[in-house]
Amino acid sequence: MALGGVLFTIGLFWFGWTADPSIPWPSCVVAAAFIGAGFNIIFQQCINFLVDTYTLYAASAVSANTFLRSLIAGGLPLAARPMFNNLGVGPAMSILGAVAALALPVPFIFMKYGLKLRKLSKFAPVHED
Repeated sequence: MALGGVLFTIGLFWFGWTADPSIPWPSCVVAAAFIGAGFNIIFQQCINFLVDTYTLYAASAVSANTFLRSLIAGGLPLAARPMFNNLGVGPAMSILGAVAALALPVPFIFMKYGLKLRKLSKFAPVHED
């Protein structure tokens, strides 16, 4: 997830800073590839983490993740259009990039405190190897 987070954040800032008609379009396309690659890596690793952590309850954990993701996906377009119309593509994408940058420590927090957090859950069996 750490690699995906870095790629995603770089892609958001890159896209925002090059989304201007004076800059050739291939730059935005490469930035979008970074966004897509980063998102896919993050998504796949999150699903793998849920399945590995909640073995017996993996289907419920993944469906709860899907439900929450769908709620957010349904609500964000209501804020995105006004944000991009009022701020412009560059500043709006930079705000999204800043949010992504703030989330970069999350995988490392899970690496450090993940076992402790899983021990607090009655649904996540802990196997200390």
